Amino acid sequence: MLQYAGRLVLQIGFLFIIYQSAVWLVQLTALPIPANVAGMVILMLLLFSGLLPEAYVQLGASAMLRYLGLLFVPFCVAAVLGPAANGLVSLDQLIILTVTTVAGIAAGGLVFQYLERGSQK
Repeated sequence: MLQYAGRLVLQIGFLFIIYQSAVWLVQLTALPIPANVAGMVILMLLLFSGLLPEAYVQLGASAMLRYLGLLFVPFCVAAVLGPAANGLVSLDQLIILTVTTVAGIAAGGLVFQYLERGSQK
């Protein structure tokens, strides 16, 4: 159990280092993209080039993906309750927010499942 936890912390830490290097790169070069997107591109390039074996990040990435849906909940609650405090939420806004959130989570899940199936072959 301790070995598993150690590997998990190391792998999430490594992913964090990749993200922080993307933040630095975006600030240094003034790239017009968010640092999290740049970090994903860097991670993808490292994985596809073979410089970073998948096993070095698989456990940490799987753990983070397992709880990805929970990250959408605070955003949705803030989006719904923020305007509601001022009486500005309409039924149209709630429908749009719900449909786009569900579509985003579903699309992300389908893409990751497709990629996961491809990596197991």
